[in-house]
Amino acid sequence: MISQKYYSTPNLYEEIIKANREIQIEPVLDAGIKLKIPVIEESETIQFELPPWKK
Repeated sequence: MISQKYYSTPNLYEEIIKANREIQIEPVLDAGIKLKIPVIEESETIQFELPPWKK
């Protein structure tokens, strides 16, 4: 959910985990925890479009 909020995709959650190695990652994080959210340059991501859905 955090990756979705900051990167508009849930697929980059590993970047957040790597930036926060000192924090034990669990399904539910403690309230008030501060995470480092790395800046990811758009050029580093793969962009693609799916073809229109055919019925």
